[in-house]
Amino acid sequence: MLRRAGRRAFARLVYVRLDEVLIACDLTGPLDAGSRADLALREIEAAEAAALEEFGRAHTSEADVRKLRAYLRCGYRGDAALEQGRMIGYVWWMDARVPPERRHPALLRLGFELADDDVYSWDLFLSPACRGGGRARAFYGRHLESLRQRGFRRALGWVEAGNTPARVLYQKLGYRDVAQRTSRLFFSTFLVTGRRVFVRNGPRHPTPFDYRPLLPR
Repeated sequence: MLRRAGRRAFARLVYVRLDEVLIACDLTGPLDAGSRADLALREIEAAEAAALEEFGRAHTSEADVRKLRAYLRCGYRGDAALEQGRMIGYVWWMDARVPPERRHPALLRLGFELADDDVYSWDLFLSPACRGGGRARAFYGRHLESLRQRGFRRALGWVEAGNTPARVLYQKLGYRDVAQRTSRLFFSTFLVTGRRVFVRNGPRHPTPFDYRPLLPR
């Protein structure tokens, strides 16, 4: 049994299949912010970097903490979920005003082109102890409402094809599937999508997360 487990772990290191569904939400239509009156939304400020990192270390991995730090450095915007004044989660977004060299690399990989009234929303996270009870629906619904109030008309994102709870949540919030991408990840570094090859961005890259084209067009 241990040998089989070891072989499976080695196989996952060598090769992993990734199925991603691209989704879009029309922000001009009806949005559902849920009924959780005890849950509030607040924009994350750059001055809160230390508190954000502390929250990340308590609930995620050190790699995710580095990613959160990079989000702020790149100028991305974030919304925090608060329950009784305590942070319980976050979600991030960016628009076409972010310079091309600092935009989230997933936009290029997934083929998203942002119009002036488009917004890319990603990395929805709630601490494990605070999941359920309609919190995710209330938080993300209010996040979408805040994006609409900022003048955006369409939100773009993606979800793992096999993540059924997340897909159901997004559908309830008004997202629809627009495309699907199947990729193959080799040695946790090289991502092959169709005829394109991407390489994982390292810690010294301006956007040290996701992947960039191995051979730019």
